[in-house]
Amino acid sequence: MERHHEALIQTAFQIYNKYLAPSSQNELNIDHGLRLDLANYLGEVMVGLHGKSFDGQVDASQAGSFNATQLQVLIKLYTRIQTHVLRLMAMDSLPKFIKTQRFLDARQWLGEGDAPGDDVQFLTSPPAPPGLGSEETGGAYITVSLKGSEREHRHHHRDMPGSPHVS
Repeated sequence: MERHHEALIQTAFQIYNKYLAPSSQNELNIDHGLRLDLANYLGEVMVGLHGKSFDGQVDASQAGSFNATQLQVLIKLYTRIQTHVLRLMAMDSLPKFIKTQRFLDARQWLGEGDAPGDDVQFLTSPPAPPGLGSEETGGAYITVSLKGSEREHRHHHRDMPGSPHVS
């Protein structure tokens, strides 16, 4: 196996052991179905490779026996998990965060006004990104309005030599 495949497999299982394995140190809050898909896939592969049942953790010697095709399937599962986590963040964590005093203070300090809804919008039914089926797409993305983009453009160009704003 090529060196970059080995490194990718090792990284994939470091991520699994730290964030996705049952009762891991920093276990992510992911959909039960996704967790089950991942555990079932790893279980099938481990039984096929080593002839013994999967105990929920992957050590370096087990990870090294994964082939490129198995790695591709694992990456697709990780992509689904990433989409799920980003969706949760966009629908839960971000709306809470933009209401915090710390965020509002930062907006005020940057001169962006008081109301967090002025230039932040949440889309709840975006089209599926290329390569993902509708069952794998998220339900929330964040966009910045034209007003926010124009403000950023003005701030960026204000101090440039030759700018009409420089005195």
